[in-house]
Amino acid sequence: MRILVLNGSPRPNGNTAAMVAAFTAGAMAVGHRVDVINICRKNIHGCLGCEFCHTKGNGNCIQNDDMQEIYPLLEQAEMLVLASPIYYHGFSGQLQCALNRIYALDKPQKLKRAALFLSSGDRDVYNGAIYAYSNSFLDYLKLENMGIFTAYGDQNKSEELLNRLSAFGRSLIDIHEGGYSMSGHIAALSDSVTRKKVVYKNRYGMDIMGELYCGKALDLTQKHSALIVGAPYGGVKEQGPCVYGDQLAQRGFVVLTFDQSFMGESGSFPRNVSSPDIFTENFSAAVDFLGLQPFVEREKIGAIGICGSGGFALSAAQMDTRIKAVATASMYDMSVAVRGNMDRAALRAAKEQLSAQRWVDAENGYPEYLPGFPEKPIEEVPADIQEPDAEWMRFYAVKRGHHPNARGGFTTTSALTMMNYPLLAHIDEISPRPVLFVVGDRAHSKFFSENAYAAALEPKELYEVADAEHIDLYDRTDRIPFEKLAEFFNINLK
Repeated sequence: MRILVLNGSPRPNGNTAAMVAAFTAGAMAVGHRVDVINICRKNIHGCLGCEFCHTKGNGNCIQNDDMQEIYPLLEQAEMLVLASPIYYHGFSGQLQCALNRIYALDKPQKLKRAALFLSSGDRDVYNGAIYAYSNSFLDYLKLENMGIFTAYGDQNKSEELLNRLSAFGRSLIDIHEGGYSMSGHIAALSDSVTRKKVVYKNRYGMDIMGELYCGKALDLTQKHSALIVGAPYGGVKEQGPCVYGDQLAQRGFVVLTFDQSFMGESGSFPRNVSSPDIFTENFSAAVDFLGLQPFVEREKIGAIGICGSGGFALSAAQMDTRIKAVATASMYDMSVAVRGNMDRAALRAAKEQLSAQRWVDAENGYPEYLPGFPEKPIEEVPADIQEPDAEWMRFYAVKRGHHPNARGGFTTTSALTMMNYPLLAHIDEISPRPVLFVVGDRAHSKFFSENAYAAALEPKELYEVADAEHIDLYDRTDRIPFEKLAEFFNINLK
């Protein structure tokens, strides 16, 4: 991805420059191209308001100064980072001149994203700059905000701040014309199936990145049944969902896989935030998208949730009657899982600890995220890791299922919302629509499906797969009962 950074600080080794350097190192480490322009070293005049650029100039500014060097970079940039010290509650004057001069280009066609870095001596001085960025700059250029990073006093040049900015740079996903770049899938695509990148919004206006699978022989002039496949909790569409998408498309279904908000290639920031409400909503947003496709029959849309997405798929079906049938594979109810076996005293202590972490996050301006899996796959799982952690490692940490966008877990305080949101409180209201629970006979998570099955009303089925542990239903085509799933949806999507 082409990233342009406009640094509005006059100090070459100052606090703002340190923020820019940390971000740049992270972004370049994962292959992004970053151009940094130190605005204060350039001869850039203010906008004259002469309108030459929008009349005789055909997009060219009449002023022949150093802004002419920046215009070509703006036209190629896919992301723009504004970095500035706070001067009188706003951007530096030099940076503001450069921003005003972007007017000549109107709206650079490739530019889709932006971020803001602000440095100051005092804490409560950011409102002017953030307002200008959020309510004027982003709105006018129709850019997605990837994050606002602030630092004051001792936070400037701190190890925590610089590590956070470096991690932000590494977390960015590439963009290309027509959508977002394809990251590596853990399984090959069948020769008889097509896979297409798609983007749509949920009801909160967040961009959701998905992939649409169709058999090459499918007649797209006709309407067909469609399935939504959600990834395991903390996983991405290039992992287990790509296996389901490929296999079920071969069986005649239109299949949509997607990344949850804050995850993978989907939008919204901070990254790796978990929300039971939004993660449930994203299944309904997938129904919205599929129902608008001319080759999808609106009354024949079903959902499949793998692991944690099983809980979110069921939660969505509780309220969204457009989901006509639901299946889960190795289902986890995350609202139960985060509470575990804690008694009242332990639960209170956990909430106290997480609530205290919110103060830390608020002071830092960014939530704590502690990934559980390595940046690169390891050869084998260390022998001293206990189950079920070893099982997670057998998929996410090794070549079998490793993906750089699925490092494990969510921001630390995400657990609070899961504790407070009973996902399956109304599972009985899915009836008379059918539910299929698929579990491995050796799955440590089997009790989640058994409990949900007991709470659900007919029609329902608990289907046990022989010789299968939890993660086997992520990707093992010799274990995942695709014929059973196809039969279930063919019968019930009528």
